[in-house]
Amino acid sequence: MTEKQIGVGGIVIEKKKVYIETLKSNRDIWVYTPESYNQDDREYPVLYMFDGQNLFLHDGGSQEKWEADKAAEYLNLKIGAEIIIVGVDHGEEERLNEYNPWYLEKHQFGGKGDAYLDFLATELKSFIDRNYRTRQEPTHTAIGGSSLGGYMSIYAAAKYPEIFGKVLAMSNALWHDEGKLKEFIKENGLQHDLKIYLDTGRKESDDKAFNSLTVKQHEELSHILIEAGMKEENMKLKFDPEGVHNEIHWRKRLPEALCWLFS
Repeated sequence: MTEKQIGVGGIVIEKKKVYIETLKSNRDIWVYTPESYNQDDREYPVLYMFDGQNLFLHDGGSQEKWEADKAAEYLNLKIGAEIIIVGVDHGEEERLNEYNPWYLEKHQFGGKGDAYLDFLATELKSFIDRNYRTRQEPTHTAIGGSSLGGYMSIYAAAKYPEIFGKVLAMSNALWHDEGKLKEFIKENGLQHDLKIYLDTGRKESDDKAFNSLTVKQHEELSHILIEAGMKEENMKLKFDPEGVHNEIHWRKRLPEALCWLFS
């Protein structure tokens, strides 16, 4: 891995190159550390996030960003919690394949999700834990994203309960897999102390029928999560009445979502 530091006020965002052997693919990752990181020897919780290109206000990619660094600063100001954020870039034209564990014949994509997630949960997490002062327990290790990134974050919590104890899942893509994620959760169960922030907008698209279906699917998923073993008080389900499927709306919800997740 090589790295480049990008100074943003008192914090640091490092860009690193990594090769994912199972996918035969080079990838950039981004590591945000808070201002206090270089001032003492504390250990920090970690949030791993999908679609790393869109997390921070660095050069390149869309100008519509999550502004995750600002959300992390808000988290510190609001409840005094500080975290490390690790963003992993998606694979461009391979995104639909890498963000789906199952190959979906109907849509002609998917099937590389397990390889991608195995890298993130084992090799990448091991690297971060070796090179940064992290709190390594599941209760201090979160995974998050939006759309298919949120979908994969929920899947990660079911597949790796010994690693991920918190999930940030926004505007989740639940329409495409013919219920495979829900069946996986039912079959494998969830840790009772898992904590999940789950949301979607009521105006995700221009299709009113699709928007109603999305809300209904999130309601159904929330019931399945509880039935699979997690505590009801450990899940927050939110519907944004004006929420649209883009980074502008996700960044609006992110600060308070982090406060709830890391409280």
